Amino acid sequence: MNERRITLYMSLTLLILSAAVPLLPGQTATSGLVRGTVTDATGGVVPGATVELAEVSTGFVQKQVTNEVGQYIFPNVNPTSEFGGAI
Repeated sequence: MNERRITLYMSLTLLILSAAVPLLPGQTATSGLVRGTVTDATGGVVPGATVELAEVSTGFVQKQVTNEVGQYIFPNVNPTSEFGGAI
């Protein structure tokens, strides 16, 4: 009888764990982001600069304008792609 309870307990534990596995977050990112700050030769920030991020394989270009402290951000970037940039 005791062996039967252990088997039942183990079976239920495995069932619960196997059901929970799909709920765990994956270890691969499906998107990333690129951010930075544009500065001039003296180290001062450059607000209002247009920054371009180009995906090499597709030629797709995204543009962002730096904020008042020279910062830009490109959200939802494909982490497996190769990119080039220009300011």
